Amino acid sequence: MALIKIFDTDDKIYTSNGNLAIQPLKCIETKYEGFNGWEVDIELPVDYKEYIAQDSIVVVPTKSKGEQPFRVQNPEVTTRLVRFKATHVAFDASRYLIEDVYPQNLNGASFMDWLNTRTDRISPFTTLSDVSTLGTARIIRKTLMEAFLIAQERLGGFFDFDKWQIRLLSSLGLDRGETIRYGKNLQGIRVYENWNDVCTKILPVGPDGITLPEVYLISDVQYSEVYAKAVNFNIQSEEGETLSEEDITSRLRTMAQAHLDVYKYPKIRFEISADVNQDLDIGDIVYVVTKQAEVPTQVQGYVYDVNRARVTKLIYGNFNNNAKSIFSTIKANIEQALVSGADANKLVSDQSNIIDQLGKIGHVYQDDNEIMVLDALPKESAQNVLRINIGGIGFSSTGIEGPFTSAWTLDGAFNATFIQTGILNANLIKTGTLQSENGVSYINMNDGSFNLGSDNIVYDGENLTIRLNSGTTMDEIATKVDNSESLINQTADDIRTEVSANYTTQNEFASYQNEVSTQFTQTQDTFNFQFTNLESLVNEIDGGSQEQLEEIHRYIRFVDGNIELGEADNPIILVIENDVISFKQNGISVAYFANNILYVTDANFLNSIRIGNFAFTPRENGNLSFGKVV
Repeated sequence: MALIKIFDTDDKIYTSNGNLAIQPLKCIETKYEGFNGWEVDIELPVDYKEYIAQDSIVVVPTKSKGEQPFRVQNPEVTTRLVRFKATHVAFDASRYLIEDVYPQNLNGASFMDWLNTRTDRISPFTTLSDVSTLGTARIIRKTLMEAFLIAQERLGGFFDFDKWQIRLLSSLGLDRGETIRYGKNLQGIRVYENWNDVCTKILPVGPDGITLPEVYLISDVQYSEVYAKAVNFNIQSEEGETLSEEDITSRLRTMAQAHLDVYKYPKIRFEISADVNQDLDIGDIVYVVTKQAEVPTQVQGYVYDVNRARVTKLIYGNFNNNAKSIFSTIKANIEQALVSGADANKLVSDQSNIIDQLGKIGHVYQDDNEIMVLDALPKESAQNVLRINIGGIGFSSTGIEGPFTSAWTLDGAFNATFIQTGILNANLIKTGTLQSENGVSYINMNDGSFNLGSDNIVYDGENLTIRLNSGTTMDEIATKVDNSESLINQTADDIRTEVSANYTTQNEFASYQNEVSTQFTQTQDTFNFQFTNLESLVNEIDGGSQEQLEEIHRYIRFVDGNIELGEADNPIILVIENDVISFKQNGISVAYFANNILYVTDANFLNSIRIGNFAFTPRENGNLSFGKVV
C-alpha cells in the first residue's frame, strides 16, 4: 500500500508521518529529465481538505528516487474530492532571483555553487556536479532555475534531483541491453521519426573552400539510400596561434567525423503504453531496431501509477521533443553562432531547420478568429504557444492566455528577448544595459556605470578608475608624485652631501607636502648624519590626518639628536645614538652595542652559546658541554 505524507510548507525533514499519512485515491507520477518536469497528480477524499493548502509539502514514494517532496499547486475541492498537482521542490528554484553574476572559467561543481550562493535570499538547495568542463556566463536578472539551465547550456550534462539537492551530472542512466523492434503488429506505441538531418556521406568544406584530400567521409552506418551532404565548418585559431594548411585539414576531418557520428541516425521518439519494461529509468539506453538500422535512444520520461506501483507509459528517443528544451537549444545555438563568428547564412539555415523540426511535432488549432500552434492538445494543456490573430503574433511559454513575452502587435510594437541582426538603423534606441558578446565590457544606460576592457576603465556611478597595462591605477599614480634631488656642496670647512625628496600625498582626508632630507657632512675629524623632517600643510589638515601623525610620534621620537623607538609611556625603549644602540629600562641601559661589542647585565640563553669555533651546548642528560664545533 502506497502512503503519501502531508507536511507544512517550510518542512525539510520527512522521516515522520508529518501532519497526515494517507493512501490516495489516485497518485500518478510523471517525470522527465531535469527541469523538463517532475510532478504528481493526486486525488484525496474531501474529508482531508483541511490538510491540503497551496504550497504544502506532499511526500510521495516515487518510482526511482524513493520518498520525494512535492509542493502543492492550485488545489481544487469538489463535493467528493480534493484534487491537486504538485511539482518537485527542485522547481522552487524558479522562486529565487539572481541579480547580476559573472562566473568565469568554472567547472560544474564551482559553477553550480556560485549560482546557488548568490540568490536574493538564502537558497534551500545544495548542489553537486561531476562535470569537468569549464564555463563562463554573464547572468543578469534571472531566476535560479533559469541560471541553472544556462549552466547546463554552457557546461553540458544532465540534471538529477534528490529531495533538496540539485545535481548536474556528466552522464545519466544505464545501458541495460534493452532492445525494441517495432512494426505493424506492435501495440500501444506512438512513433515519430525525422530523417531530415541524416547524413551518411559528407563533403566537408573549410575556410577559403578547403576540402579534404579524400574529399568525402563515409559513415559506418549505411541505409538503402545514401544521405549525402556538403557541410561548411568554421575553423578558428586561438589567440596568437597560426594554423598551417595541414592543421586546418586535420581539424576539418575531425569536425566532419563528429558531424557524421551525430547525424548518421534519424531522430526517433517513442511513447509506449503497453508491455512497458518496469526496470527502465530516466537516461537508460534503449536500442530501437527499425527496418533500416539499430538506433540507440534514451528514456526521456515516464508515467508511474504510485498506487499500483507500475509504469504505465515510457517516452524515449535520441532527441528531446519537449518544446521548452528545443527553445533553449535554439538560444544556445544562436549564442554559439555569435561567439564563433558564424555568418548570417548559417543562422538562417539553422533557424529554417528549427522551424521545420518544430512544425512536425506541433498541433494547429483554428477557430473563427485566430490560429494557434500548440505543443499539446487540448489547447488548455498547451504550454508553448504561437498565437496569430488580428491583434498580432505572439509567443508564450505559459499557455494560451500568455503572457506573450515575444510579440509583434498591430500597432507596430515588437517585443523580444533576443534579436539577431546585421545592421540596425533607428532614430532612438532605449535599453537597460549594452554588453559585449563575451560579457567583459558593458554600459548601464540607467545609472551611467560602465566597465570597458575587463576592468581597464571602470565607472561605478561615483568613482572612475583607469588601470594601465601594469595594473597600476591612475589614482595610485596621482597619490604620490616624487621629486628627488641630490646636492653636493663644498665649503671651506667641509664637504656636504644632501639627498632630499619632495612629494605630495593626496588622500580622502587632506593634502600636505613633506620635505624629508638627509645630510651627510664630512669634516677633517668627523662624519655627521642629520635628519630633518619638515611638514608643511598644503590644504587644511582635518582631525583624522592629525591623529595619524600623533600616533606615529607616540612610537617614534627625535630627542636631542637621538632616535627613540617604543611607546612613549613604556619603561622599555630602544635608543639609537651616534655610536651606541641601547636597550633601556626605566632610563637605565640594561644592554647596548658599542664598538662591535654587546654589553649586557644578565643573559639567559635558551639553547647554546658559541664563541668562534667553540660552544657551550646542553646534553640530553641535562649536563653542559664545552667543545669545538664545526
